[in-house]
Amino acid sequence: AVIFRAAYGFHREVDEPERMELVDRHIQQISEVLNSYRDQILVVQAGILGAYGEWHSSRYLEGTEEERRESRLHILRQWELYLYPDIKVDVRRPRFVREAAAEGILAGRLGVHNDALLSTDSDMGTYDDPGMEREDELVWMQENLLGQINGGEMPTPGELNVPENADREFAQQHTGYLNLRYNEEIIDRWAAMIMEDMDAKSYLENHLGYRLFLTGLDVRRLYLAGELPKGGIQLRMSLCNSGYAPLMEKYKVFVTVESGENLVCQEIGIPELYQICNGQSVEKNITVRIPEEFLDGKEKISIGLKIAPDMDERDGKDCVELANQNFIYCGGVNRIMSLDREGEFLFRMAR
Repeated sequence: AVIFRAAYGFHREVDEPERMELVDRHIQQISEVLNSYRDQILVVQAGILGAYGEWHSSRYLEGTEEERRESRLHILRQWELYLYPDIKVDVRRPRFVREAAAEGILAGRLGVHNDALLSTDSDMGTYDDPGMEREDELVWMQENLLGQINGGEMPTPGELNVPENADREFAQQHTGYLNLRYNEEIIDRWAAMIMEDMDAKSYLENHLGYRLFLTGLDVRRLYLAGELPKGGIQLRMSLCNSGYAPLMEKYKVFVTVESGENLVCQEIGIPELYQICNGQSVEKNITVRIPEEFLDGKEKISIGLKIAPDMDERDGKDCVELANQNFIYCGGVNRIMSLDREGEFLFRMAR
């Protein structure tokens, strides 16, 4: 998916329009394109103003703090006006999220792109609220940015970006993405360090965004021993998310029953799944009904878990593959167990 940012200069020289009305028109035109591809948009960084669209060195960010604040809020109002409501937006500092929240702008849609991650005590001004220190800001983000699309890039190698601290702060910030090219020196250093029995680059990369896996699967047979389950199968499963961020709400959870070329999906609601991350788990009891035509056939029956925008999605790129090593993942379905013709359950589960 695309992380989008527009600016009037991705170098030190910025050529901004002289009238804000023209800026508004550009946001409208850009939004029309973004809306057409909203399924491929991860997040829109508010951008537009200043060098690199990072809300500094702009003609519209001069004057008093109140004038600068109004310019920032004006840009966010335009994105809110023209972007479809399911597209989320990032701003440069947590303080800017709080400013917008106070005005009810882009409510529930604002995250942070920190383009000075793990650099200085204030991350080069990212944490600039006079009433809050760095740790205060991290706690605030942990409590208030759950469910948003947060990320950024790391400009400067130093003590703050050692893997252990990166892991801690990424967890607090619910980090979903990093710029792989900036800073390559830091990322290469991670690749040469060990963390949790693997190189630190792989460990941290594996935890960006969500990372779901089954930690428990209890099967209760609703039939007599030796008979196929005409009454259905009752499952109790435990799903864990070891990623820094929760699963995005665009995904739905389905249990699948597959026999040969035939597949049926049953949607199950797990609202808690969109609130857990950083090693938290959720349990769910499910009754899986097996179609009679599957029971009467000779094909093996497989039970799977599909996490996708809709049940007809067959492209594995837009479905969620569980992190368990021993599941077969095909066509967007995680095959978690199979049922042989004698009514025996066969499944293996490993993280």
